[in-house]
Amino acid sequence: MTFFNKEYQSPRRVLKAFPGLEMVEMNRSRVREAAETGAAILAVACPNCAKMLEDAVKAENLEEMIAVKDIAEIIQGGQI
Repeated sequence: MTFFNKEYQSPRRVLKAFPGLEMVEMNRSRVREAAETGAAILAVACPNCAKMLEDAVKAENLEEMIAVKDIAEIIQGGQI
């Protein structure tokens, strides 16, 4: 998360503040591994990461399994 700014914990803290949210961390950040966790949403806090992961979801034909969403979209849309 937010690799280019070298800030990793702030987005996690924001998401953890929502009751009922279950966060699953992965050893590697790969879209197939994210889908295998059973998560419906892959949260990102970096526009570059979002684009890259959205492309990977399409390339792996995983659109029906997992959606890539920026944490701002998640919070604003009440998807937590």
